[in-house]
Amino acid sequence: MEGDEENSSRGKGIDAFPNANSPQLLTHMMETLARGIRSTRGLQESLGIDQRTVRYYLQAGRWLGLLLDGSEPLLSPDGLAYVYAGSERPRHYARLVLNHPFVQQLLSHAGGRMPTTAQVAEVMRASAPDLADATLQRRASSVRGLIAPAMEPGLVPEADARDQLALPLSQAPKVAAPPPLSAIGGKVFNPDIYRYIACTLMDHGELTLGHVRGLLDRAGASDVAIGPYIDLALERGDAARLEERLVVTSSMAHHRQMLDSTASIILSDAGWRAHLTSVMSQPNEGSQVRIKGRYRLWDRRLFGHQMSPDTLEADLHVVLRDRSLSSWPICNGPGDLPAFTPRAFLLAWDQPGLAVALPPALAQLWEGLSGINRRLRNARHRADAVALPTPAYRPLRVHGGALHPGETLPRSIPDLRSLRTRLVMNSPYVAMVMALMLLHRNEGSRLSIRTTGGRWELRRYRQVLGAPLEILDGFARAMAWIPSRRPHGGLNDGAFLSLLERLGLVVLTDQRALLEEGFFHSMRQEAEEGQLHPQLTRLGARLSAYLDTLVQQGEG
Repeated sequence: MEGDEENSSRGKGIDAFPNANSPQLLTHMMETLARGIRSTRGLQESLGIDQRTVRYYLQAGRWLGLLLDGSEPLLSPDGLAYVYAGSERPRHYARLVLNHPFVQQLLSHAGGRMPTTAQVAEVMRASAPDLADATLQRRASSVRGLIAPAMEPGLVPEADARDQLALPLSQAPKVAAPPPLSAIGGKVFNPDIYRYIACTLMDHGELTLGHVRGLLDRAGASDVAIGPYIDLALERGDAARLEERLVVTSSMAHHRQMLDSTASIILSDAGWRAHLTSVMSQPNEGSQVRIKGRYRLWDRRLFGHQMSPDTLEADLHVVLRDRSLSSWPICNGPGDLPAFTPRAFLLAWDQPGLAVALPPALAQLWEGLSGINRRLRNARHRADAVALPTPAYRPLRVHGGALHPGETLPRSIPDLRSLRTRLVMNSPYVAMVMALMLLHRNEGSRLSIRTTGGRWELRRYRQVLGAPLEILDGFARAMAWIPSRRPHGGLNDGAFLSLLERLGLVVLTDQRALLEEGFFHSMRQEAEEGQLHPQLTRLGARLSAYLDTLVQQGEG
């Protein structure tokens, strides 16, 4: 029997040789599997082939590395990359074929040229001498048919593409080091110190007073009192106080561009603007202006010297360049707290007023389960300690990390599977990216997250909409949420996607981000992950409508 011969050849130097000879049919099967159709009957009906042929082509997929070994036909990372490679499919297939050990041996035997069926059979005979002659000829013909597209001229460059496939796709995300605040003159109401605290607050959405103290200590400013900076955040309306926390406000999120520079912090401050108006109202003939201590420091930081009516117009021209002062918003408190929703984000995402963040502390999850559980133990014993933010502290209002507002601090997270589910449920940017990944699985080429020239971009109907996280910020604003994320700080697109790959949620190829096959399968088959699928589908439908709006605006 053919199946018996197939089994008898396993383990004899090289894996069993496939009995499938059509790369086109193999491709159609991979596309069908990518849509989530995995049963033999479903594949038979979708492809119009019999059960035995399904088995042969599944075997061919595993032989080439397009499918993972196992009882379920799951696409490997190379298989995912191939299915969604677009115009690069032929080149990707060629690299995959030429990376196969048997094909390398075969090409060496054939002098680098396309081997004949007889040459294929000769090499196969050396590896599986027990195969019957008729079986050997059929398998040789099948293998030759599978490798033929890889031998087309121009598909593989002179530099061996197999080396490129072995390169690491990502590295552990790293959070930027703090500025050396110890070298900054002036310890009270210093605008550079305030900007550092405000940027960190925007990155995380909320900070305990112990976090603020810990951040300053880490930056070498252990002698700086936190009280004046807490007061300044409240005065400006950048933060609201809730228990022993600073929580980001909608005003701060709306004016997030003010965090790009210390000059913007000063120019947007209501107190400094009142000080500016007061000085501008003074006569210009060398008058002496009495200035508060806070604003003397700010003037020197902005202009390089104390503000004076005599030089004010020229100084402002240098600082503002081609902008008018009125183009800077005036930040003046008090700020409103975000909406309180003691539920997971994925169960509450249609509620307006939610604060959503992408905390840089999520990069600590690169350490895996042991790291998050160690931090959970520390958080239980030192809830208000002087420390840096971690994914293990329980938020009061902001949806961002592994825990949601109102949640009881868990003793531990039992396994990586639970950690993945928890992140998709609780972390908004994780949930939104996963909704996009699922949408991509359903829509194919109409949506993609891909990299060009080292930059990640979101495409809809082949139109480049922008960087993925920036697009998700815009979606958050359209949903009337409060997106607490800086566009030029914290986790960037590449670091975030690398983290998701590390956690087993996405696969990064040389060009695209794709939904990890095992997680996709689990959402459709397993009870724990299955609760995510309908929620992500709903969120994905809303995202799809938003992206279509952006496409229409771009075409207009």
